[in-house]
Amino acid sequence: MTNSTSPTLTIALKNLQLYERLLQFSLFQGMSLDDLQHMAAHTKFDFRKHRAGEVVYRAGMPCKHIYLLTHGTIKVTTSSDDGLLVVDEIIASPHMPQPERLFGVNQRFSSTIKAISDINLVLIDKREVTALLEQLLVFRINMINLFAQQSQRLQQQLWQAPPQTLHARIVRFFAEHCTQHEGEKDFRILMRHLAQAINASRLDVSKALNDMQDKGLLQLHRGRITIPAMEKLL
Repeated sequence: MTNSTSPTLTIALKNLQLYERLLQFSLFQGMSLDDLQHMAAHTKFDFRKHRAGEVVYRAGMPCKHIYLLTHGTIKVTTSSDDGLLVVDEIIASPHMPQPERLFGVNQRFSSTIKAISDINLVLIDKREVTALLEQLLVFRINMINLFAQQSQRLQQQLWQAPPQTLHARIVRFFAEHCTQHEGEKDFRILMRHLAQAINASRLDVSKALNDMQDKGLLQLHRGRITIPAMEKLL
Protein backbone atom coordinates (compact mmCIF):
# COMPACT_ATOMS: atom_id res chain seq x y z
CA MET A 1 0.00 0.00 0.00
CA THR A 2 1.31 3.45 -0.92
CA ASN A 3 0.69 6.28 1.49
CA SER A 4 -0.24 9.59 -0.07
CA THR A 5 -0.92 13.07 1.25
CA SER A 6 -3.79 15.10 -0.12
CA PRO A 7 -2.93 18.42 -1.82
CA THR A 8 -4.95 20.29 0.79
CA LEU A 9 -3.01 18.72 3.66
CA THR A 10 0.30 19.35 1.90
CA ILE A 11 -0.52 23.04 1.52
CA ALA A 12 -1.64 23.22 5.15
CA LEU A 13 1.62 21.64 6.35
CA LYS A 14 3.70 24.02 4.23
CA ASN A 15 1.72 26.99 5.57
CA LEU A 16 2.25 25.77 9.14
CA GLN A 17 6.01 25.46 8.59
CA LEU A 18 6.12 28.95 7.10
CA TYR A 19 4.04 30.27 10.01
CA GLU A 20 6.46 28.78 12.55
CA ARG A 21 9.45 30.27 10.70
CA LEU A 22 7.93 33.74 10.49
CA LEU A 23 6.97 33.79 14.17
CA GLN A 24 10.68 33.76 15.00
CA PHE A 25 10.82 37.40 13.86
CA SER A 26 9.41 40.44 15.65
CA LEU A 27 7.92 41.66 12.36
CA PHE A 28 5.38 38.80 12.46
CA GLN A 29 4.71 38.54 16.19
CA GLY A 30 1.01 38.42 17.08
CA MET A 31 -0.13 37.24 13.66
CA SER A 32 -2.97 34.72 13.59
CA LEU A 33 -3.47 31.76 11.30
CA ASP A 34 -5.97 33.87 9.38
CA ASP A 35 -3.23 36.45 8.78
CA LEU A 36 -0.93 33.66 7.62
CA GLN A 37 -3.54 32.33 5.21
CA HIS A 38 -3.93 35.84 3.81
CA MET A 39 -0.16 36.11 3.30
CA ALA A 40 0.07 32.64 1.78
CA ALA A 41 -2.66 33.53 -0.71
CA HIS A 42 -1.48 37.02 -1.64
CA THR A 43 2.25 37.27 -0.86
CA LYS A 44 5.15 35.86 -2.83
CA PHE A 45 7.98 34.46 -0.70
CA ASP A 46 11.41 33.76 -2.17
CA PHE A 47 13.18 30.85 -0.47
CA ARG A 48 16.95 30.77 -0.93
CA LYS A 49 19.87 28.69 0.27
CA HIS A 50 23.53 29.70 0.47
CA ARG A 51 26.44 27.42 1.17
CA ALA A 52 29.14 28.31 3.69
CA GLY A 53 31.47 30.93 2.24
CA GLU A 54 28.97 32.46 -0.18
CA VAL A 55 28.20 36.19 -0.07
CA VAL A 56 24.51 37.01 0.37
CA TYR A 57 24.90 40.71 -0.46
CA ARG A 58 27.58 43.39 -0.32
CA ALA A 59 27.62 46.88 1.18
CA GLY A 60 26.45 49.41 -1.38
CA MET A 61 24.04 47.08 -3.15
CA PRO A 62 20.43 48.30 -3.44
CA CYS A 63 18.04 46.87 -0.85
CA LYS A 64 14.99 45.48 -2.67
CA HIS A 65 13.88 42.78 -0.22
CA ILE A 66 13.51 42.04 3.46
CA TYR A 67 15.91 39.20 4.33
CA LEU A 68 14.90 36.67 6.98
CA LEU A 69 17.65 34.30 8.15
CA THR A 70 15.73 31.23 9.32
CA HIS A 71 18.58 28.71 9.64
CA GLY A 72 22.35 28.95 9.94
CA THR A 73 24.99 31.51 10.84
CA ILE A 74 26.25 34.58 8.99
CA LYS A 75 29.10 37.09 9.25
CA VAL A 76 28.07 40.74 9.05
CA THR A 77 30.93 43.06 8.02
CA THR A 78 30.64 46.83 8.39
CA SER A 79 33.36 49.37 7.59
CA SER A 80 33.80 53.01 8.53
CA ASP A 81 33.84 55.56 5.71
CA ASP A 82 37.59 56.06 6.05
CA GLY A 83 38.28 52.32 6.25
CA LEU A 84 40.15 52.63 9.56
CA LEU A 85 37.61 50.44 11.36
CA VAL A 86 36.10 47.19 10.10
CA VAL A 87 33.78 45.17 12.33
CA ASP A 88 32.87 41.51 11.76
CA GLU A 89 29.92 40.11 13.71
CA ILE A 90 28.95 36.45 13.86
CA ILE A 91 25.15 36.22 14.06
CA ALA A 92 22.99 33.09 14.21
CA SER A 93 19.40 32.67 13.10
CA PRO A 94 16.80 33.95 13.52
CA HIS A 95 17.99 37.31 12.25
CA MET A 96 16.60 40.06 10.02
CA PRO A 97 19.50 42.20 8.72
CA GLN A 98 18.93 45.88 7.97
CA PRO A 99 15.17 46.00 7.25
CA GLU A 100 15.34 49.81 7.58
CA ARG A 101 17.35 49.94 4.35
CA LEU A 102 14.21 49.06 2.42
CA PHE A 103 12.92 52.62 2.94
CA GLY A 104 14.28 56.11 3.47
CA VAL A 105 16.76 58.26 1.58
CA ASN A 106 19.57 55.67 1.43
CA GLN A 107 18.12 52.37 0.21
CA ARG A 108 21.45 50.56 -0.03
CA PHE A 109 22.97 48.08 2.38
CA SER A 110 25.69 49.43 4.67
CA SER A 111 27.08 45.97 5.53
CA THR A 112 28.24 42.86 3.71
CA ILE A 113 26.77 39.51 4.68
CA LYS A 114 28.54 36.18 4.15
CA ALA A 115 27.35 32.70 5.07
CA ILE A 116 29.46 31.05 7.77
CA SER A 117 27.48 27.81 7.64
CA ASP A 118 24.91 26.61 5.12
CA ILE A 119 21.98 29.00 5.56
CA ASN A 120 18.32 29.31 4.63
CA LEU A 121 16.72 32.66 3.85
CA VAL A 122 13.20 33.89 3.19
CA LEU A 123 13.08 37.03 1.03
CA ILE A 124 10.08 39.35 0.67
CA ASP A 125 10.11 41.85 -2.19
CA LYS A 126 9.54 45.52 -1.35
CA ARG A 127 6.27 45.57 -3.31
CA GLU A 128 5.02 42.63 -1.25
CA VAL A 129 6.11 44.33 1.98
CA THR A 130 4.22 47.50 0.96
CA ALA A 131 1.10 45.44 0.26
CA LEU A 132 1.35 43.73 3.67
CA LEU A 133 1.69 47.12 5.35
CA GLU A 134 -1.52 48.24 3.67
CA GLN A 135 -3.50 45.04 4.29
CA LEU A 136 -2.44 43.71 7.70
CA LEU A 137 -2.68 45.92 10.79
CA VAL A 138 -0.48 43.63 12.91
CA PHE A 139 2.31 43.72 10.31
CA ARG A 140 2.05 47.51 10.08
CA ILE A 141 2.25 47.96 13.86
CA ASN A 142 5.21 45.57 14.12
CA MET A 143 7.09 47.51 11.43
CA ILE A 144 6.41 50.82 13.20
CA ASN A 145 7.56 49.33 16.53
CA LEU A 146 10.74 47.98 14.89
CA PHE A 147 11.74 51.36 13.48
CA ALA A 148 10.67 53.19 16.66
CA GLN A 149 12.84 50.89 18.77
CA GLN A 150 15.88 51.59 16.59
CA SER A 151 15.27 55.35 16.75
CA GLN A 152 14.78 55.33 20.52
CA ARG A 153 17.94 53.29 21.07
CA LEU A 154 20.00 55.78 19.07
CA GLN A 155 18.47 58.75 20.91
CA GLN A 156 19.11 57.09 24.26
CA GLN A 157 22.80 56.69 23.42
CA LEU A 158 23.14 60.47 23.01
CA TRP A 159 21.87 61.11 26.54
CA GLN A 160 23.73 58.40 28.43
CA ALA A 161 26.13 59.59 31.11
CA PRO A 162 29.71 59.70 29.79
CA PRO A 163 31.91 56.75 30.85
CA GLN A 164 34.01 57.54 33.92
CA THR A 165 36.88 55.11 33.26
CA LEU A 166 39.03 54.24 30.27
CA HIS A 167 37.77 50.67 30.48
CA ALA A 168 34.17 51.91 30.20
CA ARG A 169 35.04 54.19 27.26
CA ILE A 170 36.58 51.29 25.37
CA VAL A 171 33.57 49.08 26.06
CA ARG A 172 31.17 51.79 24.89
CA PHE A 173 33.16 52.19 21.67
CA PHE A 174 32.78 48.48 20.99
CA ALA A 175 29.07 48.50 21.87
CA GLU A 176 28.27 51.52 19.70
CA HIS A 177 29.76 49.80 16.65
CA CYS A 178 27.78 46.56 16.93
CA THR A 179 24.36 45.70 15.58
CA GLN A 180 23.88 43.14 18.36
CA HIS A 181 25.34 43.15 21.87
CA GLU A 182 25.98 39.44 22.08
CA GLY A 183 28.05 36.89 20.25
CA GLU A 184 31.49 37.00 18.65
CA LYS A 185 32.90 40.30 17.32
CA ASP A 186 36.09 41.07 15.48
CA PHE A 187 37.35 44.68 15.38
CA ARG A 188 39.99 45.41 12.78
CA ILE A 189 41.51 48.66 14.00
CA LEU A 190 45.01 49.87 14.85
CA MET A 191 45.70 50.68 18.48
CA ARG A 192 46.49 54.31 17.71
CA HIS A 193 43.23 54.77 15.82
CA LEU A 194 41.25 53.33 18.72
CA ALA A 195 43.11 55.66 21.09
CA GLN A 196 42.27 58.67 18.90
CA ALA A 197 38.62 57.63 18.70
CA ILE A 198 38.19 57.60 22.49
CA ASN A 199 40.59 60.51 23.18
CA ALA A 200 43.18 58.54 25.15
CA SER A 201 46.87 57.77 24.83
CA ARG A 202 47.94 54.71 22.92
CA LEU A 203 49.89 53.43 25.94
CA ASP A 204 46.90 53.69 28.28
CA VAL A 205 44.62 51.97 25.76
CA SER A 206 47.17 49.20 25.34
CA LYS A 207 47.33 48.65 29.10
CA ALA A 208 43.54 48.57 29.42
CA LEU A 209 43.15 46.11 26.53
CA ASN A 210 45.85 43.83 27.90
CA ASP A 211 44.05 43.86 31.27
CA MET A 212 40.83 42.80 29.53
CA GLN A 213 42.76 40.07 27.71
CA ASP A 214 44.19 38.79 31.01
CA LYS A 215 40.60 38.51 32.27
CA GLY A 216 39.59 36.47 29.22
CA LEU A 217 37.24 39.14 27.84
CA LEU A 218 39.02 39.64 24.51
CA GLN A 219 42.01 38.56 22.44
CA LEU A 220 44.59 40.92 20.96
CA HIS A 221 46.14 40.35 17.54
CA ARG A 222 48.14 42.54 15.21
CA GLY A 223 45.69 45.22 14.05
CA ARG A 224 42.73 43.21 15.31
CA ILE A 225 40.73 42.72 18.52
CA THR A 226 38.55 39.64 18.91
CA ILE A 227 35.72 39.57 21.45
CA PRO A 228 34.50 35.95 21.85
CA ALA A 229 31.29 36.91 23.68
CA MET A 230 30.23 40.56 23.63
CA GLU A 231 27.68 40.05 26.39
CA LYS A 232 30.47 39.16 28.85
CA LEU A 233 32.28 42.43 28.13
CA LEU A 234 29.29 44.69 28.77
